[in-house]
Amino acid sequence: KQRRTKSSVLLHKELDSRSKKTVRGYLYRVNEATAVLYARHVLALLLAEWPDDVAISEEMLDLSGPAHMTYILDMLLQLEEKQLCEKILLKVLRGCSGTMLAKMALTACQFMEEPGMAVQVRESKHPYNNNTNFEDKVHIPGAIYLSVKFDSQCNTEEGCDELVIASSCDFIHDRHTFSGPPHKWTDFELPGDTLYYRFTTDMSNTEWGYKFTVTAGHLGRFQTGFEILKQMLSEEKVIPHIPLAKVWEWQVGVACRQIGHQRLKAIHLLLKIIQCSSERDCDLTLLKPLWHLFSHMEKTMKYEVTKPGVLLPLHRALSELFFVAESRVSELGSLQDYLLALNTEDHLYHCTAQALKNIAAISLAINYPNKSTSPWNV
Repeated sequence: KQRRTKSSVLLHKELDSRSKKTVRGYLYRVNEATAVLYARHVLALLLAEWPDDVAISEEMLDLSGPAHMTYILDMLLQLEEKQLCEKILLKVLRGCSGTMLAKMALTACQFMEEPGMAVQVRESKHPYNNNTNFEDKVHIPGAIYLSVKFDSQCNTEEGCDELVIASSCDFIHDRHTFSGPPHKWTDFELPGDTLYYRFTTDMSNTEWGYKFTVTAGHLGRFQTGFEILKQMLSEEKVIPHIPLAKVWEWQVGVACRQIGHQRLKAIHLLLKIIQCSSERDCDLTLLKPLWHLFSHMEKTMKYEVTKPGVLLPLHRALSELFFVAESRVSELGSLQDYLLALNTEDHLYHCTAQALKNIAAISLAINYPNKSTSPWNV
């Protein structure tokens, strides 16, 4: 809604500037663009109200192929409001044939593989200077919204030195103000592709300052692919038509290549696939690269958390993924093969040696000699 209002204002401004000139060709292009926009809205409403007893076919919508529907969904999901988008997606998935659904699932995977993570970082001096009045902006073309995440050290003199962030240069729309100790700097999201920020300080005390990371949301087709697959994996009647083995393999690759929120979303889909798949749909040994990442995070955990006992989102997601995966292979009776595939022999030797040392330490502490304590027995 906000983007439409902004577009309307810009269009009025442009037309006013051209009102005294001959602009027949220009008006023709504006009318054509407006007609296309309304046609898309009509298509969206048509799909949202599609009868349950009428199948959606390629011939009926004059599609060039099954994958064409995925591109139409991408267009509509970025154009319409969230509630209408959810309704459209449900109607399409429940109305399409099995052949169309299979192709749509693979096209959605392709969407999620596209590079789309754009990140920019802004920060003050540490500590910052007195008598500061600094303004700047962050612009990431193509973003639908901007996600702002603050560093855990953010700190300014409360009530005196403040950071203001907004979606308009006059700092009126979507205004957020931050000042004080770290717990008052809460992450948030801002609509649009541009944010403006202003940092002002007085002439008294100074603290660490600010640092925030801006990540583009809905950049490219990644989000469309995620929404389609997430809904597909939630529909019992749709799941049998999804080529789960291919989707699984593709999503493991996406989780390895993407970063940030996009990697977390890919892991979320991997969890859903494990939970709804049959015995041999997923080759769990493909998780080996993610297992190495998880093992590395386990080793360096004490350096990556901001508070004792708090895990990073990626660490939590991988912990859940491997817990569920291990439970599944245990049910299938292939736990040993799974562990051997994920680990190197050196790693297994190291883990076994560490386990024996732990047993020996406990045994010596309770004065219970056994084979594990023999190297220390005199």
